[in-house]
Amino acid sequence: MNTLFKSADMGLRKTNQPKHYHACAELYISLDGRAVNEINGKSSETLPLDVYVLTQDMTHGQPETRKYRYCLFKFNLEILCARAGKLLSEPVFQTLFIIGPQLRRQGVFEGNLQIDLLTAEFAVKTAQLLVREKDSDLRDALFFTLISVICKNAKPRIYQRQHTAYERITKAVTFMENHYMEPIRLEQLSEIAHYSKRHFTRLFHSIYQLSPTDYVNQIRLRHASVLLTESDFSISRIAENCGFTDSSMFAKAFRHHYGQTPSSYHFLSTVSSSINIPIDLLCFWQIEMVFLICSIILSQVKSRPHPIETAISQGPMINPAT
Repeated sequence: MNTLFKSADMGLRKTNQPKHYHACAELYISLDGRAVNEINGKSSETLPLDVYVLTQDMTHGQPETRKYRYCLFKFNLEILCARAGKLLSEPVFQTLFIIGPQLRRQGVFEGNLQIDLLTAEFAVKTAQLLVREKDSDLRDALFFTLISVICKNAKPRIYQRQHTAYERITKAVTFMENHYMEPIRLEQLSEIAHYSKRHFTRLFHSIYQLSPTDYVNQIRLRHASVLLTESDFSISRIAENCGFTDSSMFAKAFRHHYGQTPSSYHFLSTVSSSINIPIDLLCFWQIEMVFLICSIILSQVKSRPHPIETAISQGPMINPAT
């Protein structure tokens, strides 16, 4: 099932945590004590009331902990970004869920966010509710409420010299997230960030490891993947809704990014939901196999005469005389 929220956990970490990774993103809230985070081979210290996000491509662990109490939430980052709506225009959302993870991949940990005690208590109560709640829609709603509260109350822990640059880039990214359905020009983005086109492109690439154009396309593809999973819209309508000028360009970009066509992705998401296997765990040969099996079954079903047609062709049943 393609849900936003996956699971919650909280407690006191009494031993060091070995390096590992997950198939989903994690929202970490440090409640008390201290810990040393090791992320992709780079270390940084976590302080009380820190809040940060680790994505599924990050190998991480905590080789050192001191009375460290934590609260963490596992979730689907793509679904969160696709459903965030007005939250995408919040600088805290951009810093926490987009820019922060990008910087951690590069070993940069400046500008960590912190929350206040009331927000930390709210997070703990929310985690307790989420652990008990079974309804997936309600769990998603509870988690989304927590994200909204964090975005309203979190503040940067450290202001570095680079903070102004990140803030300017965040404004441009916010514009991308809110206007991905429309044509977006590089001139627009550089003006929003108050940089020249050349400097904006260079700075943007240093943070995201992508050009602004490629990043906009990733936003469009992310929203398209959610629509393919959660709606019955046609491919052409999804392409138009997500800012692509034509469906063939959309199909080409989607296949390049996801390794399969939009039609295959839509079909596979339906199959993965019914058998409860995450869509990204089904590789290309499995997709082809599913299509082959389904086509064989459908051809067999179509070749069989309908039971009612068989009964009609055989004529009415006559009870033998007794």
